[in-house]
Amino acid sequence: MRIVFEKENISLDELLKMATLNGARVLKMEHEVGSLVPGKKADMAGLSYKPGVSPMESLLNGEVSFLVIDGKIILETKNLS
Repeated sequence: MRIVFEKENISLDELLKMATLNGARVLKMEHEVGSLVPGKKADMAGLSYKPGVSPMESLLNGEVSFLVIDGKIILETKNLS
């Protein structure tokens, strides 16, 4: 398990679940949003990642590689690899 926030002992997987599925459950919208499955609305951003850089550093300083809103690609950079 990779720890993202050492003080809180939160892993990257737990952080992602807190920001997606758990938020949808609190709003009672888990049947519409919160996970990437067919039939659900999807908003997401892809960030660049550089090996050796922490996930938090990538999140704070990474460049947006793509942006999807309501399941449609809104932005896609040319340097996707």
